[in-house]
Amino acid sequence: MNPLYRISILISFVVLFSFSGKSQIIQSCYLGNKALAIAYFQKGDYEQSKIYYLRALACKDLPKHHVVNKNLPTVKKCLRLKHKGDSLMARTNYVEARIYYHKILMLNPLDKINKESKIACEDSVLNSYKIQANKHHKNEMILVKGGTFKMGSEDGAYDEKPVHQVTVKNFYISQYEVSNAEFVEFLNAKGNRFEGGKKWVNLEGSYKDEKCRLYKVGEKFEVELGYKNYPVVYISWYAAAAYAKWKKLRLPTEAEWEYAARGGNKSKNYLYAGSNEIAQVAWYDNTAMGRGSLPCGLKQANELGLYDMSGNIWEWCSDWYKPYNLKANGYPLGVDATSHKILRGGAWYRISSLCRNTYRFVHPPHARYSDVGFRVAKSAN
Repeated sequence: MNPLYRISILISFVVLFSFSGKSQIIQSCYLGNKALAIAYFQKGDYEQSKIYYLRALACKDLPKHHVVNKNLPTVKKCLRLKHKGDSLMARTNYVEARIYYHKILMLNPLDKINKESKIACEDSVLNSYKIQANKHHKNEMILVKGGTFKMGSEDGAYDEKPVHQVTVKNFYISQYEVSNAEFVEFLNAKGNRFEGGKKWVNLEGSYKDEKCRLYKVGEKFEVELGYKNYPVVYISWYAAAAYAKWKKLRLPTEAEWEYAARGGNKSKNYLYAGSNEIAQVAWYDNTAMGRGSLPCGLKQANELGLYDMSGNIWEWCSDWYKPYNLKANGYPLGVDATSHKILRGGAWYRISSLCRNTYRFVHPPHARYSDVGFRVAKSAN
């Protein structure tokens, strides 16, 4: 016998032996069915939950209970969402199916059945991208012709204001974020040194599914199999700057970064780097599904042919943080002009608003996080 059904019978008998008469029998029937409905709901079996809620409502001579009236619409909604999710999953549309399973879990966090379906969708989507993970990208330096633009946003966070005019000279910036394959060459040449009180790279770094994919075997650094074309993460600003210097390059300034993200002199004034539709150009919390960064260059490029300027990982800039208008703005709590470095672009588990071209983010230069990496630049002679 189904254990859930046993529970309902037990509740029914407890009530029956506690009371007598027709009204008590009806009460027992009601409580038993309601208990089963709740149990099936928590389990994620919405078909059965709906059946037992309807049986509870069908008990004659008993006023409709507020718990049933409150919960039944939620059960029906979960059932509709599940049917839609299952249908999409059967058609291998895992991206859309995941959205419906996620909505179910927002209504019922205890649902293990549909949580497993959501994870299965995510695995299917991410595995399809990982097939391209070892596809080699030559990280070319793209010429960005200089110009004058309006930096910042009056619609953004307080330190994106005021919008002000900035002129940048011609410069080059890397087409992709620096990958694990590129950075491991630097580590094998220079080692993982201490700077700013910490090593350049946190080889033990781990957050959610995002781990440092670099490791050391004897005296040599290696990249975990399948992760060569992923952006390097868990690196400090010092590490990024040292790598750039080793390559006879540098980190982009904050103004250069924003100008390039906007598309330079080819800008179409998009909100994100290459589109107003973030899913076309960025790995952020919805598209990366909170599971980590993705291989470089899978999304649509911006007007200059630069990839992943929005989303995937935050990118270190050369500048120390300071507000655009020192008189009007003051510093954020705990930040001064010589303590934090600028990062731009947003990242794989950040919301869309943090991936805008104008959004500013800060970390101390020794910080090493799961969503922090960089790209390189150089001046054009």
